[in-house]
Amino acid sequence: GSNPSQASMVCISHAVFFFFMLDEFASMPLPGFTRELATMRSRNISASTIIQNMAQIKEQYKNSWETIPGNSDTPLYLGGNESSTHEYISKALGKSTIDAKTHGQTKGRSGSYSTNFQMSGRELLTPDAVRQLDNRYAILFIRGTKPVLDEKYDLTKHPAIRFTPDGGGQPYLFIGFSRWIGWKRQGIFGFRKVILWQIVRNEEIPTSSGWEMGTI
Repeated sequence: GSNPSQASMVCISHAVFFFFMLDEFASMPLPGFTRELATMRSRNISASTIIQNMAQIKEQYKNSWETIPGNSDTPLYLGGNESSTHEYISKALGKSTIDAKTHGQTKGRSGSYSTNFQMSGRELLTPDAVRQLDNRYAILFIRGTKPVLDEKYDLTKHPAIRFTPDGGGQPYLFIGFSRWIGWKRQGIFGFRKVILWQIVRNEEIPTSSGWEMGTI
């Protein structure tokens, strides 16, 4: 047999785009996440990593926590009350340039008058200003552009709110999983049998182009 160390690595790119919404991310330890996050884009996979503050991932990922915000193209800050997060956001916002003009005058027999111009930099928002950010606003960082300060979207005004309990709709009811057997078209000669799992919410069977479904 061949030496495993000499085996070539095969990069698999999924034909279907996968998106993971990782809410309460810090409560589900994923030891290899920082490694996968750096390469998942080439596999047609993306993820939204949702945390309450930076201290959570610092505790969970110790020496590699910076990989998570560093590999996120669009960090969104919604507010918080944790000091290291305020410092991180303040530093990410960068500095603004201040033009200062000073005047000096001496009086006497041979008095003089002078004007000095000086440029200095200061944080766009200090950590304390980040802490005091109005709860109506969020800060969005988009790679390659300047940060954006914008109003948060009021979800109670979303057109689909009527389908949720907050809008008078029925609550989501999870019943369980149903096992299905399916045949996926493979080339022009036949079908490949696979096993699928469906979340059971009603009596409908999901179908899509290229699939023939049947229960087992």
